Amino acid sequence: MESASTASHPEPSRPNSPPRPVLTSEEAKARIMSRTPMKRLGEPAEIAGVVAFLLSDAASYMTGETVLVDGGRMTLNYTV
Repeated sequence: MESASTASHPEPSRPNSPPRPVLTSEEAKARIMSRTPMKRLGEPAEIAGVVAFLLSDAASYMTGETVLVDGGRMTLNYTV
């Protein structure tokens, strides 16, 4: 039987594995930045802050929400 982690992702991430590069060239970075209203990449601390909130009692009444921490990209309907 196939596990849930490999059923949806042919190459599942592994703990302590190096991250896969998202920005493979300056051209790719420029294309992404041109579609990001904040014109910069997010910092790990910015993502961690949202995760900390979602794990806290302050978020205890939230259910079924999608929280986007994407510099405004989805407001422009850009996903790549």
